[in-house]
Amino acid sequence: MLLHGFPETGFMWERLMPSIAQAGYFVMAPDQRGYSPLARPVGVEHYQIDKLVDDVLAIGKALGAERFHLVGHGAGGTVSWRLAAFHPQNVTSLTVLSASHLEAFLEPTDHMSPAQRQFIALVREPGLIELAWAANDYRLLRTIWCEFPQEQQDAYLDVYRQEGALTGTANFFRALARDYTSTSKIRPLPRHGFPGRPCCCPARATRSFPPTSSRPAAAR
Repeated sequence: MLLHGFPETGFMWERLMPSIAQAGYFVMAPDQRGYSPLARPVGVEHYQIDKLVDDVLAIGKALGAERFHLVGHGAGGTVSWRLAAFHPQNVTSLTVLSASHLEAFLEPTDHMSPAQRQFIALVREPGLIELAWAANDYRLLRTIWCEFPQEQQDAYLDVYRQEGALTGTANFFRALARDYTSTSKIRPLPRHGFPGRPCCCPARATRSFPPTSSRPAAAR
């Protein structure tokens, strides 16, 4: 299960997925809540991180793979950390790219850079960060994607131009900022050992491909 970050979609894994399928795995890279037009509820409360975790578990169950290898990048990595912490029985291995462990969010914010503080302030204001992202024909997002192939940039813009897409993606960060600054709104991480094989890499990584062998992904 491959979970994309922001500002991307499941398309970020497009070129990697055939190789994983050729290795005998069933591979899935869904557009997460807020990115898919059929999963874009209105309201910050619908983007609380445990709801996104439940989405991933539901997708795995629907595919007949309640235990799976989990790879998450950026915001998808944050969801992956949370899923592995509370549902280790569903995770065969965990790989997280460019996403700090969740306990880092519980530490004092004195270590944050001015840019990080500015982002948190912007994202908390309803509609403000969406205006910044969409300004000048999505110039800010295009700058982030400047090294990506044009096909990939176009695929992302097709999503972010949809009605409610920018607010849906921003609401994940709003919910995260709210929950991790209020101990009453987030469950503390459990102190159990993780039975899988964790791997944390500070690097960047890019719908559903069936395996080229008959061996189930969950058995690998």
